[in-house]
Amino acid sequence: MANLIISGGMLGTFIGGLLGLCISGCFSNQKSKIAITILSIIMFSFFITLGLYSDKTNFNDGYCVECGTKYDAITHKQSQTYYECPNCHYGVWH
Repeated sequence: MANLIISGGMLGTFIGGLLGLCISGCFSNQKSKIAITILSIIMFSFFITLGLYSDKTNFNDGYCVECGTKYDAITHKQSQTYYECPNCHYGVWH
């Protein structure tokens, strides 16, 4: 859990800071540039961490979130594996 928060925070800080600086370049007021950059960093950090956490909870340590049956690995594509429940056919990329 801690590594999700750290990685999401780092990625969000980078992307949010870059986007915030790009957007704030349109404004001439120095205080609004700082505020937009900080707001972008916070917003992107939150959304990226939330996305990483939802991926982890959807996988549920290898068990289906619908019926509780262990997933079967179906396909491998670009360092991700598609898992599908043999019982209810619920699938998730992990």
